[in-house]
Amino acid sequence: VNAKTGRADIYECLLRMEKPDGRLISAGEFIPVAEQLGLSRLIDRRTLELSVLLLKKHPNLKLSLNVSGLTCSDHEWLVTLQRVTGSRRDLLSRMIIEITETAAIRDMRDAQRFINALHDTGCKVCLDDFGAGFSTFAYIKQLPVDVIKIDGLFVRNLARERDNQVFVRAMLDIARGFGKQ
Repeated sequence: VNAKTGRADIYECLLRMEKPDGRLISAGEFIPVAEQLGLSRLIDRRTLELSVLLLKKHPNLKLSLNVSGLTCSDHEWLVTLQRVTGSRRDLLSRMIIEITETAAIRDMRDAQRFINALHDTGCKVCLDDFGAGFSTFAYIKQLPVDVIKIDGLFVRNLARERDNQVFVRAMLDIARGFGKQ
């Protein structure tokens, strides 16, 4: 939701698995297992395909989608991005690819290459869960991301918790100082 207009601005694609009884399972419950089995790259590619179908169907839609840390070094994901979008800037410019801070930290060089390749296509990139790990604000400088997404731990109960207010205010000031949303 845009803080200035109060309107929905960007929709985040959240992956769910449906059980035979119709119950939905959140990604947090199955992605760790998928990563251990080496399936996260395939899941990320399928999520990309489904997201692009939505963008094609809804010309004013902006979508944000998460990719796993392994995808940051997956050339095939970038090939899939070009294939499913047809390199159409009108689609790519409405996509924000979210990488977690911990994934970016694991291999800074791969993360930088991945982000630069995404920028070359016209996508924006978001550093997700910022502040969650053993982070420093230096990552904002080192990674050419467009958006900083503050970890939910600091945003929940923001109106009531003074510590969170101080932390979020500091993060906002730093992000703005680096020209990030």
